[in-house]
Parts: sequence; C-alpha cells; structure tokens
Amino acid sequence: MPIVLGKGEGHEHHPRGFHRRRRRRGVRFHQPASRKPAPIVPGSVKVTVYDGVADDLLSAGLNLAGLMGGAPAFADPANPTAAELRRNAIYNNYRGIVDPVAAGGMGLLWGPGSPGSPVFEAPVTPGLIPGVEYRAYLRVDRRRPHVNSMPAAVQIPSHFDPAKPCIVAAMPREDALVFPNLHSRAYYALNQLQEGTKSRLSYIEVTPGQHFDAFISAFFGGQFAPLHYYFVLAMDGMYAHLTSGTPLPPSQVVRPTPRGTEAYDATNVADLLPPPVLEPEGDRITFSNGVLSIPE
Repeated sequence: MPIVLGKGEGHEHHPRGFHRRRRRRGVRFHQPASRKPAPIVPGSVKVTVYDGVADDLLSAGLNLAGLMGGAPAFADPANPTAAELRRNAIYNNYRGIVDPVAAGGMGLLWGPGSPGSPVFEAPVTPGLIPGVEYRAYLRVDRRRPHVNSMPAAVQIPSHFDPAKPCIVAAMPREDALVFPNLHSRAYYALNQLQEGTKSRLSYIEVTPGQHFDAFISAFFGGQFAPLHYYFVLAMDGMYAHLTSGTPLPPSQVVRPTPRGTEAYDATNVADLLPPPVLEPEGDRITFSNGVLSIPE
C-alpha cells in the first residue's frame, strides 16, 4: 500500500502572528510581544493525592475485582459525592475501552495487577497506582462564547520519572472511526521525511485491530483482535528501551488472530497475539524517496 508524500507537503507552517525573518547570518525566529492568556480558568485547578491504599489513579480503589464486578453504588443516590462520581466514571470508562471479563483478557492482558504492572512497597495495596491527579477547566477562544469551558485532567503516577518522559501511540488498521490513512500513516510519513535516518519512531500497525475492545467479546470476537494489548506491549517496549537500551522493533505490520469464541489465557496468547519482532521479514513498513509502503 504505497502512499506518496510530496516534498511540498513537508514545509514548515507558521501560524498567524509568528514571523520569520531571514538574515545574512541565518534564519531568526521571534514571537510578538503580546501573548495569549493561560488556557486554564483561574481558580479551577484541583490537586488530589492518591496514596494507593484505598484509592488510586488507575481504578479509583476498585482494583481488579471491583472493575470486573457490578457497578459501585452511591451511599445517597440523590446526593452522590465527587469521589463516588469519579469512581463510577472510571468503572464505566473501562467498559468503553477494554473487554472487562477474564475471557477477554482482563487481569491477564490489562487491568490492575496484570503481568508487567508496577509493584510498589507497602502500605500500597497490590494492584493500585498511587500518584497525583490535577483537574481544571480549560478556557475556549473568546471568539466562541457559546462553547463551554472544557474539563481536563492529568494523572502523574508516583513512579513517573520526569527525566525520561515518553509518548506511545498504537494504530488499528480496521478502525472505523480513526482512519490510519488520515492520522497515523500521515504522521509517520512526515516524521520520516523530516528526520530520515535520525528518526527513533517505531510505527506498528495491527491488523485486524479495532480500538473499541469492549465490543469485541460481545459482538466481534471472530472479526477483530484487541488493540489495547498492543498498546501495553508498546509501553513495556518503550520502558525497556529507555531504562536498559533494549532496541525498539522496526516499523511493521503485526497480524494477530481474532479469538472467536475461544477465551484468551496464558497458553494461547503467544499464538493468537504475536508481539512485534526485530526481523519482520515481509511485514516491514518502509519509507523511501517520499513513498510510504505498508504491506497488505
């Protein structure tokens, strides 16, 4: 699947108000003295520390059993507390991202306490992730007064190392909402065009993958493989690369097998969900002379 990226599409774009001046000694950039106001609504920042004993960042204290069980109840349904609303939101959000049953991989491929999860010393409860959560409202452009301010949240786990931050992205080929041709492939091609051999980006495309993992067990078990598992593999691979220098796999297509009616377990995961490899042979994704080539 060759995708051509013309050199004209790789030019640098300067937003309005950002001036570029060329001098004999090179190129000089400067920004006008006026600056936009901070995007955070004043007074809206709330900071909460979760110790990982009874409450945490990952599951709001529900842990694996709570996430797989029934919805948490409100002590007073007519007057729920902020903590209860947060707990129920996290509980329901899991069901929109992953398959929350053991047969779908909960507790084995993802979820609190799954293999590869961080381990903390006592008194942290096993499976819970301590850290700090920042919540605030973001202001919108004043030219759009009809749009409400947007809530935002940032979670920083206690084991996060600010000296080694990273961003990981995974892309399902069969996604019906986020099309790879318009998003990840274009980003990867532009990265290769700009950075060439200096690029440290590894692009993994999963087929047949779909990011609505929660629907796979009930409706599409014979059609799709879960993407979230490969997201976890990507994070583990990046961590090993940053901490011990383990090489990242080259860009490639990975071909898992939909589980159908068979449950995922420790005996079949390696066969049904193969990881990216260092020698992908015919499945390597390449970029040369402005052309991105992706195996079918």
